[in-house]
Amino acid sequence: MPRRSGTAGRTAPAWTRSPYLIVHCLLFLAWAVSPPRARGQSIQVRPDSRIELLSIVFHLAGASEYNQGRVPSYEKDVDKWFRPFRDHPVVRRARGLGDSAGIGFSDPMEFAVHLTNAHDLGEIVPVDAPNQEPEWAWPPAGARAFLSDLRAFVRDAQTDRFLHSHERLYATAADRLRQLVDSSGDPAWFGRFFGHAPVRPFILVPALLNGGANYGPRIRTPGDGQEFYAIVGVYLTDRDGLPRFDEREMPNVVHEFSHSFINPIIARHLDQFEGAGPQIFAAEEQQMKDQAYDTWPTVIDESLVRATVVRYRLSHEGREAADAEIADEKARGFLWIRDLSDLLGQYETARGQYPDFETFLPRTAGYFASLPARLPALAAQYDSARPRVVSMSPANGATGIDASLRRIRIWFDRPMADGMLVTPLQEDSGAGFPETTGKGTFDEGRTVFTLPVRLEPGRSYAVALDARFANGFRSEDGVPLARVVLRFRTEAIR
Repeated sequence: MPRRSGTAGRTAPAWTRSPYLIVHCLLFLAWAVSPPRARGQSIQVRPDSRIELLSIVFHLAGASEYNQGRVPSYEKDVDKWFRPFRDHPVVRRARGLGDSAGIGFSDPMEFAVHLTNAHDLGEIVPVDAPNQEPEWAWPPAGARAFLSDLRAFVRDAQTDRFLHSHERLYATAADRLRQLVDSSGDPAWFGRFFGHAPVRPFILVPALLNGGANYGPRIRTPGDGQEFYAIVGVYLTDRDGLPRFDEREMPNVVHEFSHSFINPIIARHLDQFEGAGPQIFAAEEQQMKDQAYDTWPTVIDESLVRATVVRYRLSHEGREAADAEIADEKARGFLWIRDLSDLLGQYETARGQYPDFETFLPRTAGYFASLPARLPALAAQYDSARPRVVSMSPANGATGIDASLRRIRIWFDRPMADGMLVTPLQEDSGAGFPETTGKGTFDEGRTVFTLPVRLEPGRSYAVALDARFANGFRSEDGVPLARVVLRFRTEAIR
């Protein structure tokens, strides 16, 4: 997901000093009030000032998911412009809603698409209306008060001016994402797979503060219409610091748009999953909560969405890409993803019997009903295929380590792939992360990993070898390492 450091964010474009300034300001206001739509496309790719506004508020509130931006110049501009407003009522309210109602992750994006624009913040659907989409988590009174404070924030912080000054950046991100979709996307596939096309085109929006986070909000508009969004974070940049997208983004787009089809179907038939859903969630609870999946219905939604992405990749990229997707999902705790994908393959070959996804749902529910009894065997099978750490230097738990040690070394029981992710141990606040003096590397046989470090005497250190993400430690055949922790303490100077 792209990141971008645009010139508009740091230096005002030359035309802002020209007689054409008023014309450009009016054009920007039109964009802020009604983001442009590309006509005749099944996927509309566009910047969206509403998305940036809500991302900024939750960035200021300290929400971690809105503080992983990969466009350094843009994040710097946000922090500089809005520093005086870090304690604004809307920012305080955002923090409070996060603590009291769990508002975060996709919720700010859901709120954003309910607004007419980022200027006067009209409501397409009242934010405190009953019978919102199932994903809507905002408490009515909290949503209404938040919107009131947000309107004051727009005025007090002069957000129009900030958004306007970064218009070129937003447009560049959207243009580059559009190029990817035009070259690699297949929006017609969704209608073929799910059995019906969406009433309206999909709307794809890059979000510059969201890093690797992606969301799929939707809104039921007056007249029973719907708008489906995929909001993708920017996590890649080119050599100039501008957003860059590549083919790795397409599975994320497919994922988010699949939610628009699957979530409402599951919500209508949730009773069919009530027996097995809580048991499946309990078996993988910690790993699911680590990904902000806090309820069993969410795990059902995510399972089906992820299996759908596997089907998409199989049909568009072949078996190797589908297998790589399955490996990634198993690493995230979805151990049943291959079986579920195979089940959806039966749906694809029996469309005479199952004309759409919803008619196949009883078969899907039956699969989940059988899953709790098979989970222990799936977990044991998966664990047996994992790579293992044979030894570590320093050894785990060692004390009195010479601070002149310059390398941490890890020996594995089999050749490993290119990925390597060494992270601080968040749950051990008393231990530090060693200063690294270079990139970690594998030896020629890819069984020994070396991390160059600089240590200090009399300090405790703790690191985790992680595989929760695609760039983590995995064997050559794609099976991730179970999380390994290394703790040690250097000898104090005497």
